[in-house]
Amino acid sequence: MMSRPLYVQNSIVAVEYFLDDLDPGEGKAIAVSLPIRLVEPFIFDVETDVLTVGMHLFNLRAKDETGKWSVLRSVPFEVIDAATLINPLVIDNSIIESIFTLDGRKVDALQKGMNIIRMSNGTTKTVYVK
Repeated sequence: MMSRPLYVQNSIVAVEYFLDDLDPGEGKAIAVSLPIRLVEPFIFDVETDVLTVGMHLFNLRAKDETGKWSVLRSVPFEVIDAATLINPLVIDNSIIESIFTLDGRKVDALQKGMNIIRMSNGTTKTVYVK
């Protein structure tokens, strides 16, 4: 899932996330292992096996070397089960026009995991395929 980058003037020393509206508080969410040399952007795994089909919220924040936490960034996404789609080109009565991976590559079909989809009604959806 991608949202606008987190901009921190000082060095980032911690990143954490939580799903949906279950904010445990700063420093108490699921910690992300930072690479030895932090470069933007970096990729990390998010535990999604427990998510049910439907709408969810991915929440992310970072802490700088002074101990200050960033503003919480939240990205809505939908979990779908590709096996239950009657027509894999239609979601919510709108036709899929383009499908992209999180790193921006255009692909021909929904991929297992996160997809960014441009719909015929002009909207963009972030969809996780189980």
